[in-house]
Amino acid sequence: MHPAHAGRAPSIPIEFDGAVHTAYRKLFLEVLSAPRVRGIEPYLRDLTERVLDAFAEGADIDFVERVAVQIPVRAVGHLLGLGESANEQLQAFARVVLEHAGTPAMIEAMKELDALAKTHLDERRAQPRDDYLSTLVQLDFDGRPLAEDELLNIIRSFVFAGFETTARSIASLVHHLVTHPELQTRMRSDSASIEGFVEEGLRLFPPVHTMFRTVTTPTTLHDTPLEEGERLVLLYGAANRDPEQFADAETFNPDRANARQHLAFGIGAHYCVGATLARAEIRILLEALAARPPLELVGAPRHLPRLMMGQMMGVDYLPLRFNGDH
Repeated sequence: MHPAHAGRAPSIPIEFDGAVHTAYRKLFLEVLSAPRVRGIEPYLRDLTERVLDAFAEGADIDFVERVAVQIPVRAVGHLLGLGESANEQLQAFARVVLEHAGTPAMIEAMKELDALAKTHLDERRAQPRDDYLSTLVQLDFDGRPLAEDELLNIIRSFVFAGFETTARSIASLVHHLVTHPELQTRMRSDSASIEGFVEEGLRLFPPVHTMFRTVTTPTTLHDTPLEEGERLVLLYGAANRDPEQFADAETFNPDRANARQHLAFGIGAHYCVGATLARAEIRILLEALAARPPLELVGAPRHLPRLMMGQMMGVDYLPLRFNGDH
């Protein structure tokens, strides 16, 4: 991550390597594996319809705040066992941390999130439930229980990585659809193309534009000598528009044969553990939108290019309305 805040513990599992990373990663697969995600699809469909109904009937026209954020943040609360009632708190904490990285405001928000998490963890220790938090506090992790700081770290990862990225993906893709009405028409007439819409949205508008690596041994990359300890920036947005990989790389093409070869979720051992959930949330939303009147812009969108000091980008405000009777 960047910047490397003094005193900040490495994020689980993303900033660990090897066997330790694998062990931590398995904890997330408890609720994010493909079979688990398929099992909650009925919940996601119901949630999506409820959120869209509220948006259609409400006075607030911001699709980002009312829909793009609400679906993934409520899903995260559901998966953790916090319930949808915690969504406003989770959203507020993540917003402050992402917009004020490295500042006292970020540190204070992290403390408040930890306090909320500790309350729920203590409740699960006293009265276990059939939810993920109860599983974590009772888990045998390599012959020992997870330490309190590990538990808090895991919850932070769920909150910060579990909904903000998907929210930005949704907002950017929907913004593209409303500014290209022919794509909305295609989506409605050809439901089989929706998978392609999801992948092209992820390819062209990845919410995470940069991550970082540290050189561990002297090496040469494309004739450039690199020394141990040097930092490298991975530019996912640029990679996803590589003309050697994608024909007409700047064009949104839901029929693209190799669309899933994008790097919006990374690659290799650190491939995003939540990719299946994110894809499901976006796909289910597009399917629901295809069954409703077209969306249209009713104001000027606003972009926010500085989340996590520029590591994340996306549409921050998207004024929309359904064009027709619901």
